[in-house]
Amino acid sequence: MTAHPHAASDPTESIRLLRSGSANKRQHDHTPPPDDAPPVDEPFDDDPRSDTSPGPVIITAADLMRKEFAEPRWAVPGIFPEGMTLLVGSPKLGKSWLGLNVAVAIALGGRAVGKIPVDQGDVLYLALEDTERRLQERLETTLQGHAAPASLHITTAWPTLADGGMAHLRAWLASHPGARLVIIDTFQKIRGPVGTNQNLYAGDYSAAGEIKRVADQYGVAVVLVHHTRKAEAADPLDMVSGTNGLAGAADTICILKREVGRADATLYIRGRDVPEADHALSFDPVTCCWTLLGDAAVYRTSEERKAIIDLLRDAPDPMTPKAIADALSTKPANTRYLLHRMVKDGVVVGIGGAYHLPFTANTTNATNGTNTANTANAQRDMSLSVSGVSGGVSGADGQKRANPRTKRRSVSGVSGEGQAGDDHFTR
Repeated sequence: MTAHPHAASDPTESIRLLRSGSANKRQHDHTPPPDDAPPVDEPFDDDPRSDTSPGPVIITAADLMRKEFAEPRWAVPGIFPEGMTLLVGSPKLGKSWLGLNVAVAIALGGRAVGKIPVDQGDVLYLALEDTERRLQERLETTLQGHAAPASLHITTAWPTLADGGMAHLRAWLASHPGARLVIIDTFQKIRGPVGTNQNLYAGDYSAAGEIKRVADQYGVAVVLVHHTRKAEAADPLDMVSGTNGLAGAADTICILKREVGRADATLYIRGRDVPEADHALSFDPVTCCWTLLGDAAVYRTSEERKAIIDLLRDAPDPMTPKAIADALSTKPANTRYLLHRMVKDGVVVGIGGAYHLPFTANTTNATNGTNTANTANAQRDMSLSVSGVSGGVSGADGQKRANPRTKRRSVSGVSGEGQAGDDHFTR
């Protein structure tokens, strides 16, 4: 007797097939399967999967607008909101000091970057590139005599993402509901090695996204310290080392920049929940603390104004915008614009295309104490030769008086009323 090609020779195997239903299908279904059907010798389950994930939750715009949400929590208002933040900068720039400064301020409940009040709470600092000895020295410097806060939790080792690093972070956050900040220094240390066959963008986005999910779940600010590229970029976000996957996954990006040899720096911020800003910071090499100076553009302008004033104070003669720009290594167009603003503010005087400081009072003769100081010359009282142009300009009665030699009513840069021209300057 010829055996059926699908029959099992072992009785035990036949019982197993009957219980699974596969034998019944194989012995009684003689219809050839369609081309796209699974092979008849493989089990086929018509029942839906029991572990199917739930579908997306869809609501109407009206329902969304009726929802009430808690205000977002800030670790440092205006700088570090809840969610995942990338703090990037060049190596040895001071990123770790900034992170430690903020961590201590929150753990103590003081002011971050010397100016911004912060709520007190637990802080977890993952100093993955430091030793305990170095951290002790840095803490002693940063605390400036304050007692070390018990709310600041520190570690120099942490499992990578592949080794369950986020599971450990969830456990710590669950046991510290008052936590306000987690600093991971650096991102590369907790990320671990990158697979050689992995898509770089997908890998960056996935790694950063895994940390972001923990931050969102617990409503805490997680700051990842990271490095910038060596090359400059027109868009500050393009300076983040790695692919755009990192910047795309982050809620906020903070870029710390400082010129070599300077104590001041800028902190550029862009994010989903924080207004775009560019702050000026100053670093104290003694206390190793960062201090907020204000808006970077205003600060830079103030510094440039001060440089121009110092230059003109020491200059024997009025200087042209180009000469000022060359001396200060600035762009001539920017220098001209700034000089124009300084003329309108009364800080400098522009005559004949050159600039100088307003005349000041003469001091008393040091050897003759009876001499009194002359009063300061007002800009409209300049009746002597200015920039090679001579002529009478009356500032006392405000009357127009023609120059007897040139028969003109006014002098370049000075109005016929005898006042300096505030609204224009000669290029």
